Amino acid sequence: PLTFVTVIVPYSIKEKAADIAQSLSARTQDGCSTVQIKNNKEEITVQINMKGSWNVFRK
Repeated sequence: PLTFVTVIVPYSIKEKAADIAQSLSARTQDGCSTVQIKNNKEEITVQINMKGSWNVFRK
């Protein structure tokens, strides 16, 4: 399977882009792509399946 993921994360000029990049993880398993964004304040998970349905979870 072919997967293409683009993640756009707005951030303050005071933050380092490298730190933002390190907070991201992406994987595809069983036809579902998952992106996680973890930082000190929150964790956001976005899941998109092969049919185009998607969900966002926040902690």
